[in-house]
Amino acid sequence: MLIKHATISKTGKRHNNEDALRVLNHPEVEGWTGIACDGLGGHDNGEVASEIVANSIAAYWEEFTTTPDTDEKVKKACDIAFDNINERSKAMNYAEMGTTLVMASIRRNSITIANLGDSRCYLIRPRMGVIFQTIDHTEICGEKEVLNKCFFPFRRSVVKPDIFQTHLMDGDRILICTDGIYKSTTQDNLIKIMREGKTPEDIIQTLDDICETYGLDNYTAIVAFVSDGLKYPNSVYYT
Repeated sequence: MLIKHATISKTGKRHNNEDALRVLNHPEVEGWTGIACDGLGGHDNGEVASEIVANSIAAYWEEFTTTPDTDEKVKKACDIAFDNINERSKAMNYAEMGTTLVMASIRRNSITIANLGDSRCYLIRPRMGVIFQTIDHTEICGEKEVLNKCFFPFRRSVVKPDIFQTHLMDGDRILICTDGIYKSTTQDNLIKIMREGKTPEDIIQTLDDICETYGLDNYTAIVAFVSDGLKYPNSVYYT
């Protein structure tokens, strides 16, 4: 499969951007990986946590590029990210910090999606609409919505990613995003934008315009289009 993508990550109406994103290209295995993390705004050092997790997952995926994507691989990467957050927290006098994670990893015609928290991944298929959407790990506590799964120092019990795998088809579209994206518009409008946008760049621009107008948070998105490559017979892989 061939992938074309575009990204955005902006502060929005916050004072600083606590989101982090990474995109990895692995042409040797016809692979591509998108990662987004949203540092928890209710705690200090959200941007520290999101950077640690994004960097940790990306580094593990780079090191084990040729290892098939499995549940065990995702869990091992998350374990390493968790250990790295613990080390940083301890070095900062046991500072509190936390982050979500959502990632999608493509190997040839297969995709592995994993998430912790309320950052999301949507897989959209032409003429069918949404064929998969991650489930938010949230619950109501009093009058507040809180996360029941995320990265947080020394709380291994909440580092339990949901993992989903399926095959891709020509024309599939992928949205990886933090809650600053989907909370700035309706679900129906978000899916409409994803289905009707001509290019990943067009979709990113539309999302940027919406979040600048209606958003209240940092916002980060990765939009990817999947092609079987038949239109590009001389290409093996592109981004």
